[in-house]
Amino acid sequence: MVGLNRRTLMKLLVAVVNASFLAFSLSLAYSLTNIQVSLPDDAEWKVDGDRVVVIAQFSIENHGLYGIEDVEVAIEVSDSAGCLLLDRRIELGGIPAGANHDVDVVMEANVSDFVRRGQVDGLLIDDVLSIGITAFAKYAGLITFQATDLREVEWKAALENLSVEVDVARASFSYHDVIRVVIPVVVSHDGWLTPTGIPLEVEVISANNDTIATKAIVDELVPGRNEFPLCFNLSEQMVRFLLLNSTRLTVNAKVLDIVLSRTVDWFSPLANLTIGRLKVRPIDPIFSELEYEISFRNDLSGEFTVEISTTLLDDRGPVIATKATEIAAGEKELCRQSVKLKIPTWRLSSVDVVEIQIVRPMNLTLARIAPR
Repeated sequence: MVGLNRRTLMKLLVAVVNASFLAFSLSLAYSLTNIQVSLPDDAEWKVDGDRVVVIAQFSIENHGLYGIEDVEVAIEVSDSAGCLLLDRRIELGGIPAGANHDVDVVMEANVSDFVRRGQVDGLLIDDVLSIGITAFAKYAGLITFQATDLREVEWKAALENLSVEVDVARASFSYHDVIRVVIPVVVSHDGWLTPTGIPLEVEVISANNDTIATKAIVDELVPGRNEFPLCFNLSEQMVRFLLLNSTRLTVNAKVLDIVLSRTVDWFSPLANLTIGRLKVRPIDPIFSELEYEISFRNDLSGEFTVEISTTLLDDRGPVIATKATEIAAGEKELCRQSVKLKIPTWRLSSVDVVEIQIVRPMNLTLARIAPR
């Protein structure tokens, strides 16, 4: 009888354990179904210079019967092509049974990070981004689980309609130790970002394949129009070509690793420059006159003034005589100017070379003519 009672008790104990385990399993399964990770309907976007800051609040709701331990949350943002843009991991600790945990997640990205990873497309075009939040945790001290929420949000291009215009029509020349041309450059965009410290490279290629290039750092690119001057050092060959020829120029501009290329018209201030035949004639018993005609067309959209120096040199180099002539040509005007020098007749035989130079706005030799 005692043995029977023991067997009965053992069966009852096993039944109780099984029932308890079943109840625990059912409660655990119930609890797992009552753990929810939720993303907000909206996220707060801020722009701080060249940084994009995203502030999103999400919640983990534990409506189960047991506490959640070692909670860790991973946030990932990807573009429509599946390229990972941002990721963040956060450790939250534990969440008691029946409690909610709201968390503000702050994520920020610098424009240069996108550029460095070659992810500039997201700066230029609208897109749909995927934001995923996955919570990893241990439940009831036994089971490791994860819960995920995924949302799609619209992304507005940060630098929409980015463009670079090189305004060669307003180019100006200067001469110090080297010949330079200063060309206004306009960088525009219709986006919402103001990146700072942006590298800009501009290359200008002429029709005769001469190239000038320069680099600059743009302090900031505000939405809208940004204009600043770029200075190029010129070779004498290119100066001559640009001064004397209206032509087409290829302009390649690189900003944020984006290369923009276009062809622009270049208008010469001294188009069709012609220096006429040198004439020598006596004007009285003592003096003679040397004369030539210079003609050109100013293709610029504005007045152009040039100073021409005419110098008579003997075969040993000393200057016999010199004369400066200033010529002003209006917009699209064909200009002709007669240049005359008066010297003693007895010195004519010493004149070996007549040198014609531009001395303003820069120094450039146009011709060296033998009078005989």
